[in-house]
Amino acid sequence: MTMSKISNGSDGHGGFAGTKWDAQAGFAEFAGMGRENLEALVRASTIAAHGYSSIAQHWADFTKATLDQSVETARAVFGTKNVKDAMELQSRFARSTFDRYVNEASRISELGVKTTTEALEPIQKRVDEVVAKYSRAA
Repeated sequence: MTMSKISNGSDGHGGFAGTKWDAQAGFAEFAGMGRENLEALVRASTIAAHGYSSIAQHWADFTKATLDQSVETARAVFGTKNVKDAMELQSRFARSTFDRYVNEASRISELGVKTTTEALEPIQKRVDEVVAKYSRAA
């Protein structure tokens, strides 16, 4: 807010303890701050949207690959000559699917943390700017 000194506070402007408030300048500063806050929010939202879109695509690719492997395993199981071979194929498939799922979940989690961290950067920068500005003014 813009405050300016006046000589004695009795000039008819409603001065308070030797100051008066410049409403027009205060409004302009407030509007500018709101615009900058909105710009930071838009940047953060854009980063988040791109990041989570990438995560969704990554997950869809993983799901398709798992489905393809499931179909291949089912065909192989149906082509076996005995139950022992079928159980061996099914067991290998279950182990590999579990291992791939755990690895993929870890990668998706890392992507989520990275996306969130990057999306928060514009907001954190804006908060730091406002805090620095108003701590100097205090």
